[in-house]
Amino acid sequence: MQIHLALALWGGHLVSEFLLKNGRAPRGRDLGPQIRHSIIVAALAYAFTGVVQAWPIPVGILLAHIVLDSLYSRNETPGWKAWLLLHLVHGLVITALSLLVARGLEDSLLSGRVPLSRAYDQVLAVLDGLLLTVFVGAEIVGRAVVPFQREMDEEQKALALTSQSSRPQQPRKGFEQGGLVIGMLERGIIFLLVLVESPTAIGFLIAAKSLLRFGDIGTGASRKEIEYILIGTLMSFLFALTTSYTTLLILRALPTVAGP
Repeated sequence: MQIHLALALWGGHLVSEFLLKNGRAPRGRDLGPQIRHSIIVAALAYAFTGVVQAWPIPVGILLAHIVLDSLYSRNETPGWKAWLLLHLVHGLVITALSLLVARGLEDSLLSGRVPLSRAYDQVLAVLDGLLLTVFVGAEIVGRAVVPFQREMDEEQKALALTSQSSRPQQPRKGFEQGGLVIGMLERGIIFLLVLVESPTAIGFLIAAKSLLRFGDIGTGASRKEIEYILIGTLMSFLFALTTSYTTLLILRALPTVAGP
């Protein structure tokens, strides 16, 4: 029961926080958006549990979200540490609710039909893992490379100012959201390959992207730009492999279905 509640609560949190609003807490002093968002999170978590008696869950999540998001919104320019701390505390709340509520509930999910209950837990585990790998990974990697991006941008501005060429350089710029979409796709592919247990294909994926990225060396890219791309790529791969194999371990750890 504890595993089921944890998977359900994480599902509600990930869907509401990252799929519906891209991991950004409501900003500003107005409590209206924060309360509406907290109600959505609590309702999704309660619906995902499938257990009517688990009413303390939406109450706890609603109160926790209002308090945490209110504290977070007081910071006008929340940085990486504040964002990470916010979601770590949310994770602690989810874990605590899963443990406390499970003690007072019987395993009554779907009228106690164990095979269907386990199948639902498997769906929740895959959903949680996919959202964590693709969407949370986008937020974490994107925020982690910000210092490198700033340093690279400063170098490019300095080169532009000191350039004595009368002919303006053409900017080497791709699609505005190209890197984000590529990262999400590569993590999604890694997640799928891990679940079907094809690690060799992951190696080919890494090799293929590395060849494409190293092609930038011959197109005038600076050393910092190349290192920035490699750092982001390796961060993305590392995060995807970690979350994907964690999901696989959770799927294997779910209780087996008893025979008739």
